[in-house]
Amino acid sequence: LLADNVFYPAPGNHDLARQGEDLFERYFGDEQPGRHYTVRFGSSRLLVTDTNDDTSPLSDQTAWLTRELSLAAADPAVRHVFVVTHHPLYSISLHGGSESLRQSWAPLFARYGVAAVFSGHDHCYARAEADGVRYFVTGGAGAPLYPRDADPAAEDEAAVVTFERAFHYLRVHVAGDLVEVAVIRDDGTLIESVGWGEAAPRARQSTFVTAGAVPPVPMHWPRRWGLAYGVGVGALCVVAVVIAAGVRARRRARPR
Repeated sequence: LLADNVFYPAPGNHDLARQGEDLFERYFGDEQPGRHYTVRFGSSRLLVTDTNDDTSPLSDQTAWLTRELSLAAADPAVRHVFVVTHHPLYSISLHGGSESLRQSWAPLFARYGVAAVFSGHDHCYARAEADGVRYFVTGGAGAPLYPRDADPAAEDEAAVVTFERAFHYLRVHVAGDLVEVAVIRDDGTLIESVGWGEAAPRARQSTFVTAGAVPPVPMHWPRRWGLAYGVGVGALCVVAVVIAAGVRARRRARPR
């Protein structure tokens, strides 16, 4: 899989447990400038984070995130900023949303106009909206699915607008100011399609795929869209694969 696809992994809690950290470093450590980093492609920026690390307001990672968001906001060539986290800010499944991330990072996402945040951890699909930011939980890449929490936190329940316990992946298509997110079950049927913005004539286009909570045996995604996949057996990380149509991905390091 690594030989045929471009991976941008966000480490999950299982990736760093026991010997997982050694495996993560073996496959990705030599290629990444740390576990949080920026991917540049076309008019978009993808900020990949490590929510297993310190995410408090005064942490180094929050300082990096603030700096990258500020740089993107000041760059007229950047039209969209996407953030990848492992732990979701909003979720109504078993783990629920992270209150600490909501306190430290949600204000940054709203202030700098982040287009969408993609997370894993809970093995389900969910979409939430808060302060103009779209939050997606995509943890349905093959590991056992989680049900909806019978008594979710009030803040999570108020934000989540769509939930489904299903194996799935997300296909994100960008064309000019237009962003389209298609949520596709493993049988090829559509859970929902969410879009915003408008496509300019002859706009440069790019597409990437996200998925999390992978099984020990990989599922078979359509190869023409590329593959988003976690690290290790039963990993819970969210990853993104950039499939550029007329856009050459530019990145600070060359991920495998």
